[in-house]
Amino acid sequence: MNKVMNICLISDDKFVEYIATLIVSILKNSSENDNFCFHIIEDGIREENKNKLLMLKEIKDFEIKFYKPNYNNIEKYKKWQEIFKKNSYPVWHYSVFIKLDIPIILKDLDNVLFIDADSIVLGDIDFIYDVDISNYFFVSQFFYYKSLKNLYPNLYKYILDIGYKNPEYNYVSSQVLIFNIKKIKEIFKKEEYYYNKIDECIDKYINSIFTEEHIFLYVFRDSIAFLDLKVDCNENTEKIIISDYFASSGKPLKYGFDKPINEYYYKFWEYFSLTPFFKENYFKYMEIFSINRTRKALYKLTDKIVWFVPFRGMRDRIRKNIIKDIDEIMKYN
Repeated sequence: MNKVMNICLISDDKFVEYIATLIVSILKNSSENDNFCFHIIEDGIREENKNKLLMLKEIKDFEIKFYKPNYNNIEKYKKWQEIFKKNSYPVWHYSVFIKLDIPIILKDLDNVLFIDADSIVLGDIDFIYDVDISNYFFVSQFFYYKSLKNLYPNLYKYILDIGYKNPEYNYVSSQVLIFNIKKIKEIFKKEEYYYNKIDECIDKYINSIFTEEHIFLYVFRDSIAFLDLKVDCNENTEKIIISDYFASSGKPLKYGFDKPINEYYYKFWEYFSLTPFFKENYFKYMEIFSINRTRKALYKLTDKIVWFVPFRGMRDRIRKNIIKDIDEIMKYN
């Protein structure tokens, strides 16, 4: 493929190591003729870290462009979060709402692929650019949200109210998105029309929704495609190309990684080891890698040991005390 594959990423300086790892994973799984341009919407990435991202060109050449978010919008997003929190809904970092600004910030592009910063790529993503999006504003990974109605009945009703017939099947999973910016501009004409639609959604439904995913459902409700983009949020995906294994709290560069150590964990470290961030702090990161792996192994060993205690209450207390000691030794606290 000779055409440029535009990819949007969002990060601040605290997340730049994950952005670097994601870029490496894309480059290492690409074909010789694949050409990439990374459009990074950044909130405070230091120049020295931007330069480290540029150093990834040693792996394979690519273009990279940096953009600032709309800080007025960020203040608005933070106010939304306070309301979501009062409504006892889950609250994510305000940066998830910057995804709403992608069609405006990157308005000079015809289309762009967005990937969450804590993802890794396990294969060539050129197939995504063969997807015909001409009739859609927006493409999301197909995701069957089986427990949606039980977990969030108000959200379920909201999705029905705005015109979707099957909320469990019509749910935006925003880890990987394709924006048809050209079509979005044709329909909304002006930026203010686009933002008016977002504000309309918030004004009507702020007590029923709590993420950018729910707003996208409203704004693009006339033209969303739910397709298999080979992301591992769907059990029907035959081959996983983009993994969100490290979404939410499970971050592999922190002491206390709280998910199973598996092939995704090792793949992340394989890609991260090729970044300047790893090379400049080799001992620090090898310690994190080793401690997390050892701690998980000790958890498993503890489970085997306490299994022989005949009484469940006693068994649970012993396990809790052993795990506490392990966590203190292994820097989990």
